[in-house]
Amino acid sequence: MPNISRTIYPLQIALEDFLFDESIKIGLLTVDQLTESKTIVENDSELSLSQYLSRFDSSKEIKKAAEARLLSFLSSFSCSKNQDVHNFLTTGRCISFEKRNRSRTYLILNEENEILGYFSLALKTLFAQRKSLTNSLRKKINPGKCRASFPENLDYYNVFLIGQIGRNDSFESKDLSLSDFFSEIFSILVEVQNKVGGSSILIEVDNNQKLIDLYKEHGFQHLDTDQEDLSQLLILFDGI
Repeated sequence: MPNISRTIYPLQIALEDFLFDESIKIGLLTVDQLTESKTIVENDSELSLSQYLSRFDSSKEIKKAAEARLLSFLSSFSCSKNQDVHNFLTTGRCISFEKRNRSRTYLILNEENEILGYFSLALKTLFAQRKSLTNSLRKKINPGKCRASFPENLDYYNVFLIGQIGRNDSFESKDLSLSDFFSEIFSILVEVQNKVGGSSILIEVDNNQKLIDLYKEHGFQHLDTDQEDLSQLLILFDGI
């Protein structure tokens, strides 16, 4: 196997980087004003980029220009196997979700800063019938009890959701495999778990048996649901 160097580039950081670049490009900032922690020094005070730009009437236009440049960079990604994965990154939905704190998207770049692939993570409340999970798995996840207005056989679970995951059509599995994806995802979520808790990860995929089997090979358990067009698979942190 070739030694592929990869970098995780959070979209949240990318938004900030492109905004810094745009501000410097139009002369609102100079590189000398920036600290190592990306704050702005002015009159012996340190300001965040948002604080600094808020004083300018053109701040909205600057942000739009920065997001347009970022979107141009994201448009190099293509995923013909899944249109939703493709559109989420290339049409700006990922930026909208990021700004509204609905999810966090992470780009995986190679040494040439090309997008190998990406994934997005979010929080979700999963409602599942008790029969869809084994008793041992239910005890480990520690489900919550639904209110009386819900069916008696229904539990809920607070889970981490892999909302999107996909490799760029320009690259192959030797460049970025599913195992590579999960290695990066788990390393991020273990840090989150250590700070706020959490015990399981959910992924929702098309009802494609080959795809379901692929995730089951990586430790996910297929849940029995009533959804016709979507399959849900769950994995415990304990096994990571």
